Amino acid sequence: MPPNYPRHRRRKDGTIIEIEITSENVILDDRDCRLVLYTDVTERSIAAAELAAATAELAAAHDRAVEASNMKSAFLANMSHELRTPMNGVIGMNELLLGSGLKNEQQSFAEQVARSGEQMLAIINDILDIAKLETATSSSI
Repeated sequence: MPPNYPRHRRRKDGTIIEIEITSENVILDDRDCRLVLYTDVTERSIAAAELAAATAELAAAHDRAVEASNMKSAFLANMSHELRTPMNGVIGMNELLLGSGLKNEQQSFAEQVARSGEQMLAIINDILDIAKLETATSSSI
């Protein structure tokens, strides 16, 4: 039997424990003898199993977190593109409107629309940039 070979034994009270058996040849009173040591390793085995389960759970949680982050980044990137296209259309049409000879009040309103549109486009671009950065960061993990 190899050293440190795990086995199970039943105690007098009926409890099953895991033991590790080690043995050594010794000379005792000029006689060859075999010294055998049984060590209860039940708690160590339970702790190792719990550690393995916790490690597997942690790895699964990490994988889920990375997947959720990737999905969020993909959603943000997709929504930014979906918002940018019509926003560019609004800004372009407003530029045509501004060049069409509006009255003063109408010109003022159209200029406010242009400023608001540019601010909205800047926000959309920032969201897209953040999504690209997050995608690049999470793919390098």
